[in-house]
Amino acid sequence: MYDAWQQPSALAGKQSLVTRVLICVQQDGKIVQRKMVEASGNNLMDASVMTAAESVKDSPKLPTGFGGAYKDITIDFEFNEPDKENNPSAASTNAPDGDASDKQK
Repeated sequence: MYDAWQQPSALAGKQSLVTRVLICVQQDGKIVQRKMVEASGNNLMDASVMTAAESVKDSPKLPTGFGGAYKDITIDFEFNEPDKENNPSAASTNAPDGDASDKQK
């Protein structure tokens, strides 16, 4: 679901925004309900998060024995603009020994 989130460029310069969303997932992975349970205080942030949540219709099938017919899952969407001057790792994609890392930042 995080991959579906298009972070608005207008949020540049904002610090530590968090929107919490509760989704209800059926055993087969179908998302049947989405609800914002904690707003960030920024309408643009909250709207972008709910657009992402509404765009995702399915998740991976729930493991056998995990919950009942459905499971409520809480997702925190966090916007923290990287500070490249004070966080050099935010700008780096190399592993410590010089090998390219598989992680994209």
